[in-house]
Amino acid sequence: MSSVAILRLIIGVSWLVAVYQATLFYLGSQTSESFEKIWGFAFVGLLAFWVDTDSRDRSNIYRPSFDLGFFIFLLWVLYLPYYLVRTRGRLGWLWLLGLGLLVYLGVLLQWAVYAAR
Repeated sequence: MSSVAILRLIIGVSWLVAVYQATLFYLGSQTSESFEKIWGFAFVGLLAFWVDTDSRDRSNIYRPSFDLGFFIFLLWVLYLPYYLVRTRGRLGWLWLLGLGLLVYLGVLLQWAVYAAR
């Protein structure tokens, strides 16, 4: 699976989760705490998978071992900004902002539903 396909998967699943959260909010309910935990876990897992796959094509990224994906999964808060700035320069900060918006897209859509009411 290519890094572009994984990135599309992350975006698609983020939108599906966000629409689900906004729909529940519109109907007067909320997602469960366990759903939120699973979504956070799944997002970080997909993100680690994307970074691991994307870094395979880049010669300027040192891959110390075969378990880079697990390392990224554990330390994604520290490694992700470094990786994005290292591979994309100043645009890496925009990538980081975009990925952050994807995580909280459900909350943003809930605010939009609340404002529209």
